[in-house]
Amino acid sequence: MNDLAGPKTNAVTDIGQVIDAGHWSGLQKFAVLIAALAIVLDGFANQVLGLSIPMLIKQWHASRDDFQWVQVVGYAGMAVGTIVFGAVGDRAGRRSTLIGCVLLFAVPTLAIAFVTGIPPLYPLRLIGGLGLGGCMPNATALLAELTPARSRPLAVTGGIVGIPVGGTLGGFLASGVTPEHWSRLYVIGGSVPLLIVVIMLFALPESPRFLAVRHSRKEDLVRLMARFGIPIDPAKPAVDSLSKPAQTRAGLRALFSPESALDTVGLWGAMFFTLLSAYDVIT
Repeated sequence: MNDLAGPKTNAVTDIGQVIDAGHWSGLQKFAVLIAALAIVLDGFANQVLGLSIPMLIKQWHASRDDFQWVQVVGYAGMAVGTIVFGAVGDRAGRRSTLIGCVLLFAVPTLAIAFVTGIPPLYPLRLIGGLGLGGCMPNATALLAELTPARSRPLAVTGGIVGIPVGGTLGGFLASGVTPEHWSRLYVIGGSVPLLIVVIMLFALPESPRFLAVRHSRKEDLVRLMARFGIPIDPAKPAVDSLSKPAQTRAGLRALFSPESALDTVGLWGAMFFTLLSAYDVIT
């Protein structure tokens, strides 16, 4: 029996375990840095409207109330984007979805630099909000899935704090911009992410854990792991022990089971009121 057990144990390559126990290569660190930078730019683009409103009030002879629903529309887009693109990333891949989300908020942000009134802000902030909402879950997933277990808390935490870091950088920049040059904030908030998109297209790898459960992409996985300096046996099937087949995944209802309901409500409530407080201060 013991002789039979050994080959079965080594018959597959668990990519999650290989990444967790492996070294942190230069390519992995670079990918983590790019994903974290995407979150910083997300934070900047998210808060740039609040930073520019005092300038726009002077330039457009508007009142603060005129921008109230513009901000609401933007936050609604973020909520939808988080839900939709978080799920898209699970199916289409973290890399491609993150690139799409950065592009989705970069272009509308840059376009706002050329508007001359409030009405165009509604569709632009709505579309941009979709990208802003989808950026965070996919970037965070890449941070976690590209990092060995011993370094993962540092990588994920460092990435998440990119949101306030981006807003802080925006505040410093806004302090040096005069009202007549308000559009410069949007030029920066849109053009820098577009540059990052170009870098991502050429240099950002896909999550190896995502590739491990796509059997049609086995060759991509083997090449990627070799680039990480963690070669795997191409003859062995690759799996990720943390990923479950779709038919065995628990649905949303499981979050409200007797065992999980209190934790679910507590975590949702904590995150909701934390973000509510933060965005209330920002706006």
